[in-house]
Amino acid sequence: ADAESLPFADATFDIVTARIAPHHFADPQAFVRETSRVLVSGGLFLLDDNMAPEDAELDAFMNRFEQWRDPSHVRAYTQTEWIRMIEHAGLAIELVDPLYPKRYEFDAWTGRMRMPEPERRALERWLLAAPARCKDFFQLKVQDESVKSIVGYFGIIKGRKQVSKERP
Repeated sequence: ADAESLPFADATFDIVTARIAPHHFADPQAFVRETSRVLVSGGLFLLDDNMAPEDAELDAFMNRFEQWRDPSHVRAYTQTEWIRMIEHAGLAIELVDPLYPKRYEFDAWTGRMRMPEPERRALERWLLAAPARCKDFFQLKVQDESVKSIVGYFGIIKGRKQVSKERP
């Protein structure tokens, strides 16, 4: 189903989860509104996805390399952006875990997307020429002038739909 237009009745689910997908959604705010709509009163929303660092340069850098490798990648949002979207949809934030790193072996990571070799080499050259703070933050491992691995970041956020007060 289209995440931004869920084909379910209001208040259908106790829990809605989204794992490693929302960074592909064209309209994540619509997705979060739909999540809120289909949750029962007191229902939970659990989000686990790529998340960009709060720093604008690091955010832009991460989204650039992710989009280069995978053209279906729309945007990895920051935790602050996700919190704003979730609260705007009427859900209360209950948990925001710190971002956690995941290391990707460069050849396997680019190979999964079947990147053409000239594009893979261009991405590698771009990463090698990156500012030192970007290389450091994303823990770029280089050996013999080749990128061996890079780290991406993920986050988990838990929101809850407010309990509606029923009249006696």
